[in-house]
Amino acid sequence: MEKLKVIISGVMMLHNGVKSARNGNGTNQVHRKRILHLMTTGSESVYHKSFMDLVYSSPELYEKFENVFFFLNSKKSRSLTGLLFANEARKADLIVAHGLFGFACEYLYLCPGAVSKTRWVIWGGDLYFDLNAEPDDSNKAYIKELYRRIHKHIKRSVVRNVNGFITTISRDIEFAETAYKTQKPRFGAFYPSPVNFDLLDNSINDSSKYTDNRVTKTILLGNSASTTNEHYEVIDFLA
Repeated sequence: MEKLKVIISGVMMLHNGVKSARNGNGTNQVHRKRILHLMTTGSESVYHKSFMDLVYSSPELYEKFENVFFFLNSKKSRSLTGLLFANEARKADLIVAHGLFGFACEYLYLCPGAVSKTRWVIWGGDLYFDLNAEPDDSNKAYIKELYRRIHKHIKRSVVRNVNGFITTISRDIEFAETAYKTQKPRFGAFYPSPVNFDLLDNSINDSSKYTDNRVTKTILLGNSASTTNEHYEVIDFLA
């Protein structure tokens, strides 16, 4: 399948397939729903890559929908990125915000009509970190604290006006509805697993050759690379 890849000002957009077919009069014969995926954690995310691979390998997805992937890059011009996003948001039938990190809320907030057609994929940190952040009352942190309060107001407005919540964890949705005093349509979905199961099976088979009669205990430290998993503390405890 043909893909068009454009990289500009830190924004990478992938358009799958060709645009809507047109008849001789120049009018659309088939209108494919345009879905804008707002990716806020970087194009290097293994979850984003596995999700895009699923889209591009599924005819039922790319034949009926035009998927556009928009990556935010904090190292590039925020104003230019905002203008590019506004243009894409205007053309989209549906916006899927894969996490509300960084300036995602600000871009949605400043684009008229964007929030009402946005569904929020709750990642976890984008829900809990902002709500649990402790205010900093020091004089040196005045500007930082002012921004935090403005961002909190913007995020509250965005969450209350999105088109729905997407997650498989019901408690996350319940927490979001309680914290932001809103109720939204719920959609159950999760990312394709980025795990190489063949490699995992081979690893298990190889390790079984070297085990003796002693009981072997395997411990998984945390569910991600986030410091809130307290990996160091757990390792010290085990030691």
